[in-house]
Amino acid sequence: TARIRQAKIKLSQGDLELAKNLASPVSFDGFESHYNEVLGDVEVKAGNLTAARAHYESAVESLNNADFAYSRILNLKLDRLPGAEADSE
Repeated sequence: TARIRQAKIKLSQGDLELAKNLASPVSFDGFESHYNEVLGDVEVKAGNLTAARAHYESAVESLNNADFAYSRILNLKLDRLPGAEADSE
């Protein structure tokens, strides 16, 4: 949890490389969805929208049943990516 928070802080400070490194652990230890969300946020800021979409989709797929309601937030992020309208047509 602390590592995810650190990554979010670095992202908000504009340090995309460090944020990406913090959100790319060797083992996710049950936090795969959270790490993928942060990686998606990093890619959005870096302008890599295809990579961002892939991370957000992985985040949704890796949610467990108890956290499934959080998929709404992740789906909002997906829907707000440029080109989302074209994907849904």
